[in-house]
Amino acid sequence: MVDVLEGFSSGINRGRNFRIYQTGEEYQEAVKAFCEAAGMTEDEYHDSYEKYNAFRLLQYKNAYDYALEEGRENGKLTLDSNDEITLRQDKEIQYWHNLQIELKGNIDIKVNDKYQDLMLLVDKTELYLLSAY
Repeated sequence: MVDVLEGFSSGINRGRNFRIYQTGEEYQEAVKAFCEAAGMTEDEYHDSYEKYNAFRLLQYKNAYDYALEEGRENGKLTLDSNDEITLRQDKEIQYWHNLQIELKGNIDIKVNDKYQDLMLLVDKTELYLLSAY
């Protein structure tokens, strides 16, 4: 666990110091706007928010990899080694998407009563994710 945390810290510091994350003006404007709205400095953003995102993305990637491995092992995800790599990737992504929709469809989601006046609805057919997977 320590190695993972050190890796996160190292990556965040490289991002802040060498502007790895800041790939353009649009990104910089978005970070500044986010920081202003959240009442935090850019250093606080990189020290807290980006660390959380790195951890969340790593968990998501691990879940993705595990799901694909399980799918191949249990025969629910069949890949032909003769297929082009893009076709295999499309099959993997579609499997992951379908699995997430299936799992979400099987859970009970309830909005806290104190937010009832917001009339929030959860569509179990949508994933609401910003992800490459």
